[in-house]
Amino acid sequence: MSLGGLLDRAYWAGGRLAFSLRSRGIAGTVQFALGKAGLTRGHETPSLALQYGRWQAEHHLDARGIAGLAREVARLERPLLVSVVAQAALSSPLAQSLARQVYPRHELVPSLGTARGELIGFFRPGDALEPDALFRLVKRLSAEPALDVVYSDHDLVGPGGVQPVLKPDWSPELCAGAYVGRAFLARRRVLGALAAAPSGAGALLGSLAGARIAREPGALFHLDGEVGEERADGGPTGSPEPRGAPLVSIVIPTRDRAELLRRAIGSIEGQTEYRCFELVLVDNGSADPEAVRYLSVLSNRHRVIRHAAAFNWSALCNLGARQANGEYLLFLNNDVEVVQGGWLGALLSHAQKPEVGAVGARLLYPDRTIQHAGIIVGQGGIAGHPFRHAAADAPGPFFGPAVARNWSAVTGACLMTRRDVFEAVGGFDERLPIAYNDVDFCLRARECGLRVVYEPGATLLHHESASRSRFDPWRDTRRFQRRWRELLLSGDPYGHPLLDLTRPEGDIGRGRRAGGGTS
Repeated sequence: MSLGGLLDRAYWAGGRLAFSLRSRGIAGTVQFALGKAGLTRGHETPSLALQYGRWQAEHHLDARGIAGLAREVARLERPLLVSVVAQAALSSPLAQSLARQVYPRHELVPSLGTARGELIGFFRPGDALEPDALFRLVKRLSAEPALDVVYSDHDLVGPGGVQPVLKPDWSPELCAGAYVGRAFLARRRVLGALAAAPSGAGALLGSLAGARIAREPGALFHLDGEVGEERADGGPTGSPEPRGAPLVSIVIPTRDRAELLRRAIGSIEGQTEYRCFELVLVDNGSADPEAVRYLSVLSNRHRVIRHAAAFNWSALCNLGARQANGEYLLFLNNDVEVVQGGWLGALLSHAQKPEVGAVGARLLYPDRTIQHAGIIVGQGGIAGHPFRHAAADAPGPFFGPAVARNWSAVTGACLMTRRDVFEAVGGFDERLPIAYNDVDFCLRARECGLRVVYEPGATLLHHESASRSRFDPWRDTRRFQRRWRELLLSGDPYGHPLLDLTRPEGDIGRGRRAGGGTS
């Protein structure tokens, strides 16, 4: 193995070790390593219900903790009145939990019309709040006057058991706010002239156009309802449709491997329902005779650009974008296969939104399990894929890979953006020739105030690892770490501090997530 390869492995191993020590501690890292080696059973994951119960026990507020919070309440300069709207008797679980709140400025009222508070929450009589629930949300709203709504995690408690509903930061593409449930407080000013609580309080958030909404992590609310009644994923709604028929330029970097390219091109031409597209193939010095012949054939009906320089994925994509004619750019690997006719239109429908900067697809391994359903920055130390190897439609405790949502990044193996966004961001960073260039692009788009969207209605097979090493180049890794150091330290807002999404089912765990690579 070359010196560069050894450095890549060493840097990768060092990063994984540092991540494990931060998230698991020394003892946990040793136990995990022994378990991976098959020497102990320590790597086996307890059931979700058991882990959630343990987490609740660990974070239970004792008398000392409550006393400490009471001192914080006393230091609030301007405590806001909270109106809890519910038709609840004083003997109800809701009223009893309100009596235990460390934050005293609240009232229980039957309707919005009788509420006097600056902050409003809608609940049912059978709901219960953790003792610090109101204080945590009020504290956040007091500290950030521009915020209109703050929500938290919750669980559903019913005859069928307890179902945790853990949430990312505000994700407009995730079921228009219905995933929030009733676990929120909103300022009166954003509720308009509503006379009573809406039938689905969480859906209210989706109707608050322009509202500034944020998450306060932690299961602060135990909501009354049969498990499954309030679906965390909202149910897949089918592929969205684009507006009009703008030209999409599909840019495919390629080299040799004619069998991969033939399958990709054949599936695009044969199965894509949205027909207003062009193919721009950027050949990075193919030498295999079969590949050269096939590219020659393709040049009769598609654009083929020759670029026989050292491999640089970013440079290849940037070159293809400059040569493309489309208002929309789709960067696509040569090892993908279209399996769903509506894939291109589904991606385009999101890219047409002015507030969206990048859109990614659901990519499946040939065995139909998840390869890509979004990217979490910090997973595994740098960036990784949640739900890897999960079933394509697995629900999961974090809504699973079957629904559209926002992430911090999506893979460049299938990434669509508008040309104006691509040019404003500066394209892909050619100083990241192999790894993390897609993540870096998405994060720069987010710096411009744009959202990154994952759309499972665009599903493709990804015959991954045909040409990629498991170990990312250490220079790319180091450059990415330096540029995005603050985000790596603070944690991805679209991840969750209580979730370990290393495993397909997305287990609840401690600390940051660990997982695989990016593209």
